[in-house]
Amino acid sequence: MTSTDVRSLFACPDSTLTRASRFARSPGSVFFCHFADAQTSVEDKVVVLKFISDRLLCQSEMFASEIARYLDINGPQCRIVMPDSYEWAELKARCYELRRQQQEQEQDGTESTDRTESILHCLEKQHSLLVLEYIPGPPLLTSEEAIEDVESIAYALGQVLALDMILGNPDRLCVKRLGWPGNPHNILFGRGGRHDKRVVCIDAVVQRKPPQVLTSLEDASCEELAELAFNDVGFVREVLEDALFDNSQRPGGCVTVESAELMQRGMVATWKKAGDLRGIFEMMLRNIDEWIEEFVDDMDNESMNHVLPVGNSALSPRTRRSLSRTSLCVVVDVAGISLTMLSRSVCSRKQTTG
Repeated sequence: MTSTDVRSLFACPDSTLTRASRFARSPGSVFFCHFADAQTSVEDKVVVLKFISDRLLCQSEMFASEIARYLDINGPQCRIVMPDSYEWAELKARCYELRRQQQEQEQDGTESTDRTESILHCLEKQHSLLVLEYIPGPPLLTSEEAIEDVESIAYALGQVLALDMILGNPDRLCVKRLGWPGNPHNILFGRGGRHDKRVVCIDAVVQRKPPQVLTSLEDASCEELAELAFNDVGFVREVLEDALFDNSQRPGGCVTVESAELMQRGMVATWKKAGDLRGIFEMMLRNIDEWIEEFVDDMDNESMNHVLPVGNSALSPRTRRSLSRTSLCVVVDVAGISLTMLSRSVCSRKQTTG
């Protein structure tokens, strides 16, 4: 069973949807869709569908994936499908056809184990869908092959930790210094295909409006960890041991100095490359701010050109500033980008590297 290209999902006439199985461990609506060759009826492809009720959250997860890709961190291909798209309608049609076939099998006395009601309910009720490449392979911490050869994965783990510190994502690696419990199911060890024997990170978002107090405390902890990581390989060694063995239900292993140095190099390289993004986001922030200011000016001028009812007046400077800030947040949210959080994080890491 292999993954399939998420860019040509349901429009391909050479494949048939045969199963839509819900992922039992996921608290959300995640399905594995299995496809078979239309000629041979042999299942040979699978993709992952993740329904997200909040469209902005869906965009945030997509944006986090794009940041990871820019930073050369291995992850699944993904893209967003909306309810008004052709693919959404095609998927719904194929699911209804699959349900009809399952009902016929039940009438013939054949028990059907792959019911489609859940995915059809999501297609009717949800407002966004993230299509993800299927990653064959176990969670990293359960892979004997990965744990026995730490040097082969240490650099990639450094990259993942650096990314999570930028995103403020505690749901992947266990980092005691930051109070992160970790989630071993969000970091995989690929088996086969382009992900073979590679660390693959999944399931992260760019937080749009993180709590300010929590963010400040986490920033201070991340800056302290970054400074220690730059200057102390022994400290990096402790972090690597926590990440590998704390949530793995294994006895603590001996991490070599060479592995710690590789992890350190991965962290430093990722932070330095992330610093290049700061200029891009600052430019976007300036441009969006200028657009909002121009919009407010146009609204103000338009109101002055018409007779206003008694008690009404042009926008005050304070109202203009408030409207500008509010509109800017709306535009940023719609784009699925938390510019303030990401720019602040990248800035603090860059200052540390300097």
